[in-house]
Amino acid sequence: MSAIVNKRMGKAIAGNISLLLLMLVSTAHADEYHYVNTPVGNRAADLGGAYTALSDDPTGLFYNPAGVVYAAGSNLSASMNTLQTGSTTYKNVIGGQSNWVRSSSTLLPNFFGVVQPLGKGVFGFSYAVPDAINEDQDQVIANVATTIGTAQELIINYNNTDDTYNIGPSYAYQINDHLAVGGTLYYHYRHKQRINNILLLYASDRLWTNEYYEVEEYGIKPVLGVMWSPVAQWSLGATLSKVSIIGSDSNFHISCLGDNASPATAACQPGGVVIHQVVTDNTERAYPLKLALGATWFPSSRLLVSADVTYYDGVDAGVNSRDSVINVAVGSEYYLSSRWALRGGFFTDLASTSDLQPNVTSYNQAEHVDLVGVSVGIAHFNRNSSLSLGVTYSVGSGKSQIFSGSPALQDAEMENLGVSLAASYTY
Repeated sequence: MSAIVNKRMGKAIAGNISLLLLMLVSTAHADEYHYVNTPVGNRAADLGGAYTALSDDPTGLFYNPAGVVYAAGSNLSASMNTLQTGSTTYKNVIGGQSNWVRSSSTLLPNFFGVVQPLGKGVFGFSYAVPDAINEDQDQVIANVATTIGTAQELIINYNNTDDTYNIGPSYAYQINDHLAVGGTLYYHYRHKQRINNILLLYASDRLWTNEYYEVEEYGIKPVLGVMWSPVAQWSLGATLSKVSIIGSDSNFHISCLGDNASPATAACQPGGVVIHQVVTDNTERAYPLKLALGATWFPSSRLLVSADVTYYDGVDAGVNSRDSVINVAVGSEYYLSSRWALRGGFFTDLASTSDLQPNVTSYNQAEHVDLVGVSVGIAHFNRNSSLSLGVTYSVGSGKSQIFSGSPALQDAEMENLGVSLAASYTY
């Protein structure tokens, strides 16, 4: 690199953070900021998640364990496989012109449950994956203006995976013909890994940076539920749950390298500077208390209508704080015959972050994108089994702050599509 470019770089570093480092500390990881990510359970997902006052199959072990006292059969199991895809588009990120697009695609068995009646009680065991993210960004952008000149190409290779697993036993007890209570004790495990490779190609130099971030946490998630049926056509349900972290480990590595030899400076830049930094932390992530209230109406033997209101309290954790959120869901199921049923639902998935404020440069503001979604499904029943197919779609727009240290805000658009196939068996 020429002496003139070296000099310009030195001035740029003194007054600004380089474009590359801004990218590296961006915090555009949308699904961390929503509580309704991967639908759990076929019937519940088809109803938009409005399942707190229904929950009469193994999926109830996750939504409201009290409801499984009304499950049919001496032993019932259910499994669900989901193809979950999504994308987030950040508008006019580079020089106010180029868009960033991050896509996600995951195929996984995200629920299995089994219940066994025991007298007036019911024992159950379930496995659920409420969050499964596999986000990628692979882009090549030409002629990118930076603080040291115009790069011929900006090459971005980004991958972010974030999976949460819940597994554990449940027990429900029917107090009388109108009232039941239940509880689930899940073992909570979460693994997150983010890899971000960025390469800037100049006429005679290149600047490569690699970021690696990994989090592993484990804890418990108790779910307490109650189901009340005051009259034949109505049922009311409520659940209370909260994840408590017992242990957490995180590792952050960042490395960067330029082409030519030059004196070390305080920031990564073309010219041979090598920086490698490792940060470890065991700070435990704070999760909100979740309260879900639901009501289900059975106007006839063929039709039901269900609705949920779910409250998540706020979390006070500095720049990682989360606002309180209220989501709603409404769903309906109609039996065309004894063998076929149609389902549909509507739900909200509001962001747990605050609205972004202009001219904030001291830290990255977490992006804020509110989502609304719809779901449809169809189920076929035999004597002892059922098979169902469902589709869930959500979409929304909001704001993001991609670059740390920059006051610029970007428009963000997000959409998610899930296709699920599930089977259950009673014997």
